[in-house]
Amino acid sequence: MTTNYDEQPAENAGNDKGLSWYRATELTNDLLREMISYYARAISSEENTPSPNIDTINQLEKKQQEIMAINNNPASFASLEQMNKIIAVLGPLVKKMYA
Repeated sequence: MTTNYDEQPAENAGNDKGLSWYRATELTNDLLREMISYYARAISSEENTPSPNIDTINQLEKKQQEIMAINNNPASFASLEQMNKIIAVLGPLVKKMYA
């Protein structure tokens, strides 16, 4: 991964309980898809305002593209270590979205 999503993983996240390969793959996939959906909803919401902010839309699209690049990169799913990095970073972000 070349984005900042592999920096500073959250404490006590990821494979603390020994996720199996299957569970890690599914969780990583779910988190990435949720983030892609989140940005799609945010972009749509901004586009539907009376005066859409193009800078905001561009920033959201850039973040969505970063997540999509991670999702489309086979290396993201090549090892438990890599999936754990993604889980450790995106897990708390997705949890915060629903808090």
